[in-house]
Amino acid sequence: MNYRDKLKRVETCKTIFTGKVDKDFIEQSIRCQYNPERFNAWKSLYKKGFARSEMLKVKHSPHHSFIYWNKRQVKSPDKTMYYKMHELYGRNFGWIVNKTLKFQDLIKDVKEKGIKEPVVLLNEPLVENEYNNLKLEIYEGHHRCAIAYYFGIDLPIIIKDVSCIN
Repeated sequence: MNYRDKLKRVETCKTIFTGKVDKDFIEQSIRCQYNPERFNAWKSLYKKGFARSEMLKVKHSPHHSFIYWNKRQVKSPDKTMYYKMHELYGRNFGWIVNKTLKFQDLIKDVKEKGIKEPVVLLNEPLVENEYNNLKLEIYEGHHRCAIAYYFGIDLPIIIKDVSCIN
């Protein structure tokens, strides 16, 4: 089964955990999604010599990088990894600006009201890879996860068992 077909089937998987986790849990146990169709673009954002085990950590994600630069009120979001990632994915300038503005709104909303919607995690990567080390993989909620990590906010999560797919 190809990657896109697996993604479509996640919603049918059984939920095995619902709860909240802290920043340390995010650091130790959660990794960004490995998408084989886009991973070379993602990898190109990093400097050579970056440890494989670090690549998919939330703290090194373009999402986290954007929050860092946004907090410092950088006037040029096109300098961020987040902007460059979307550019590499083939998105146009208008789409990226709109996405960036929505992300800024989400950051502000979470800081004021907390995270309302849980992040959906998979109990194992959809695609076996050398970068994840069998940690939990983000299926839905990269932005919320990065915000929670950056600001040290407890993160509501749902973990899905993807053994029905893999």
